[in-house]
Amino acid sequence: MTTDLILGGLTVRSDGAGKLHFWGDVYNLGLVDQRWVRLTIRLLDEKDQPLAEQTDMLALEWTLSGERNPFQIIFEDPPEEWTSYDMRFSGRIHEADDRESPQPYLDLTTEHVSLDPIGRGGLVCELRGQVVNSGEAATENVKVAASLYGERGTVVAVLSPYVKSGQALEAGEKAEFGLKYYTVGEEPLRYQIKVQGRQVKTS
Repeated sequence: MTTDLILGGLTVRSDGAGKLHFWGDVYNLGLVDQRWVRLTIRLLDEKDQPLAEQTDMLALEWTLSGERNPFQIIFEDPPEEWTSYDMRFSGRIHEADDRESPQPYLDLTTEHVSLDPIGRGGLVCELRGQVVNSGEAATENVKVAASLYGERGTVVAVLSPYVKSGQALEAGEKAEFGLKYYTVGEEPLRYQIKVQGRQVKTS
């Protein structure tokens, strides 16, 4: 079902250290959720021959129907001969009826969020806030995926850390996050945050 996935908001940028960054959003236009979607990017030469390849998961475990999932892929030492690139997706259909499989927990919100410019020590900006478990059950593996957008509406940076790694976020509980952006494609003007967790299995 990877044909239901489309790419949007792509930014490609080299930084001062010679690394090549790809940022963007993947939209699920299908009617079913997908899990563990992976994006592979190949750098090609002028004859469309592959020179380098990187594969990584999208920021969130589930790419839900009708929603987006951001990504960041970095080539640490891209070959100088590259002139173009191609991309492909791989993933699996989420088994919503299989109670043995992990299920997404979506009763999560954010509050007190601010994007603060820093501009010193190599730090461009910081995004701070709180994740709130607004549901009635505990959740685990809570992840914040925060995208920054530039003037053209493209994604210019993505970070996606876990909150309370290894611990459950109980119903009604809050957890703070602070995301430090050292590399951006251009000046960030706005942000979007998506939060997911896993349902905690009960015996």
